[in-house]
Amino acid sequence: MTEPLNHNEEDIIEQAVQRFVDAQLQGQKPNLDEFVKQYSGLEQQIRQRIKSLEEIEGLFDCIVQADDNDFPDAVIEDNLIGQRLGDFEILRLIGRGGMGAVFLARQVSLDREVALKVISDISGGYKKTLERFKRETKVLAKISHPNIVAIYEVGEQGPYSYFAMEYIRGTSLDKILAGIRNAKPDEKGSDVMQGCLEGRTGIYDDKSKGSESVSGAEIDKDYIVEISKVIISVADALDYAHKKGILHRDVKPSNILIDANGTAKLVDFGLARAESQQTITMTGEFFGTPSYVSPEQIRRPEAVDCRSDVYSLAATYYECLTLRAPFEGNTVNETLSDVISKDIVPPKKYCPRLSTDFNTVLMHALEKSQEDRYPTAAAFANDIENLLEFKPITAKRPSITRRAYKTLQRSPLKGAAILLLILATILSILVYSQYQIEIKKQKAAKIQQILEDADILL
Repeated sequence: MTEPLNHNEEDIIEQAVQRFVDAQLQGQKPNLDEFVKQYSGLEQQIRQRIKSLEEIEGLFDCIVQADDNDFPDAVIEDNLIGQRLGDFEILRLIGRGGMGAVFLARQVSLDREVALKVISDISGGYKKTLERFKRETKVLAKISHPNIVAIYEVGEQGPYSYFAMEYIRGTSLDKILAGIRNAKPDEKGSDVMQGCLEGRTGIYDDKSKGSESVSGAEIDKDYIVEISKVIISVADALDYAHKKGILHRDVKPSNILIDANGTAKLVDFGLARAESQQTITMTGEFFGTPSYVSPEQIRRPEAVDCRSDVYSLAATYYECLTLRAPFEGNTVNETLSDVISKDIVPPKKYCPRLSTDFNTVLMHALEKSQEDRYPTAAAFANDIENLLEFKPITAKRPSITRRAYKTLQRSPLKGAAILLLILATILSILVYSQYQIEIKKQKAAKIQQILEDADILL
């Protein structure tokens, strides 16, 4: 059995692989034999890791060309448990997704646990799904970031196609929020969060999600700091991915995993679809989950860019602090309509503990127009750090004129009413000012008359 690598060796291998891939992305053609010679003692591991990444293209080219009839209608989860796919012994089911299932597995050669995603056809569009899977996976497999779940290996065996990912011992952010929402009011959010991460707090059914009144645990200062650090980490991961030309397009609490040490990991770059979430993929490359999707993902999918991910991350942050998503309609269409047309309720209304600056940062990141948001995920993260360090933020609260103009664009009737109110207020001020001037003139004339009368008497 191969000796497990220590953390230092693993870091060196990851850095070496990233150097090799970056050179390829820049149009260079580094010689693999010459490249690995720079890393004495780790040549074999680095070579194998790079070859595993290169096999992805060839593997998926073959899979996409296969006939749809070559694959079963679904993964038979129970039949796979205890079986072996390639180097992976399947231990138990972790969860099901739109394209297949995710299992806890043991990689036999390295004696380590991994998350193994097994791809199957349950949507009827397997070839199209695999084409998108191929496009996303080829890029995702070439990136390495401490806050992005790593892909280790891709394979195919019989009717199954699979890839192995880093296994995170922790829980997803949506389950932590469920725990906080359903906790007692005298509990602190920070304690519930830590309990979830350590396995001391049960994961509750999220019965209060979407309801008008949400109580739950107290959103205390320590929780705000900890959850802000999680968002900063995810923003850093997104910024890294964006610089590599990758858009996530489905940032939401269930796609953020947090391990027992509090380290956040971003998952599912357009690959998997969580069964418990109502995720939509429509004609025109629409990706997203209604409560977290950006307005442009609904109206102009072709215009989606890094600022769309910033919006979705901000919507996630909003929910973490208020225990409710920015928009939650009774139906998917109602939610999407609200995302486009309705103003977001300021988070401070639901969480009075938040400062005005917190309010401003979140509202800025959740602007309807891309041009009005933070330009990058890094800029968003920097302003959150400014909040935690009590430094001035870069986001500015829109003026009343700007807010009225945006309202007029989205809702002409409402905007016209507000405009009339503003004009009426201005007119009232002008009339009152003119009245005050006339009063002053009359008083001055009266005083002058008294002085003149006094002069005659003298």
